[in-house]
Amino acid sequence: MDVNGKIAIDKIVRFENVEEEIYSVLRQFDIRNVQLPHANKSENRTHYSHYYDKEAIQIIEDMYWEDIETFDYSFD
Repeated sequence: MDVNGKIAIDKIVRFENVEEEIYSVLRQFDIRNVQLPHANKSENRTHYSHYYDKEAIQIIEDMYWEDIETFDYSFD
């Protein structure tokens, strides 16, 4: 963040949408025909929040509360 408390970047790429968002950035620079590699792909993933118990959620919320709030994440 900058000194005014605002995010000082042009674009945030979320990991959960990384492929779609990277291609969007590439299109902005007129870069086409690029294939991103994807190793260890899993087809049967559930929402990230299901991988944490209450204790882990509390630890993560305590450590990363600002990111969770800024980027509108939740464990619901």
